[in-house]
Amino acid sequence: MQRLVADLAGIACREKSATVFLEKTPHNLLNPRFFNRLFPEARYVHVVRDPRAIAVSLLAQTWGPSDLAGTRECVAAYLETWQSALQFLRETGLPVLDLRIEDLSRDTKHASDRVQAFLSVNESGDIFRGASEAVLHKWLEKIDEVDRKFLDDRLCKLAYSLGY
Repeated sequence: MQRLVADLAGIACREKSATVFLEKTPHNLLNPRFFNRLFPEARYVHVVRDPRAIAVSLLAQTWGPSDLAGTRECVAAYLETWQSALQFLRETGLPVLDLRIEDLSRDTKHASDRVQAFLSVNESGDIFRGASEAVLHKWLEKIDEVDRKFLDDRLCKLAYSLGY
């Protein structure tokens, strides 16, 4: 299995000399035990966003739930599972870096430096250039106060646990 995943990663890399493979499917991070068996040297970067913003954002996806109740539960289930995965990462001492996307967008260069140092990548440049905090807050314009309370009722504790 490790060879298959490594071959797929090799195909996905544009540069044959690449030393880092980034897999960014959020749900794949929920099973660190599996990835740790395949790649014991792996490092984990988890970028989080305000859970309420994620719920609103999911409404625009054709593959996601079609109502706010569905997106709210989808986000809650993901984050509750993530907390369990994070506990495993911490207990086993696996390297994980958590970043809030809003903080990242405020100082993209600092976030870039931090991630590159964590990954031991010696590149210069701002890998997050173009990230916009203003864009990240547009979700607030898409819901009213009733919907905001609806989201807060289920997601507020999870948001708080992530620093929101």
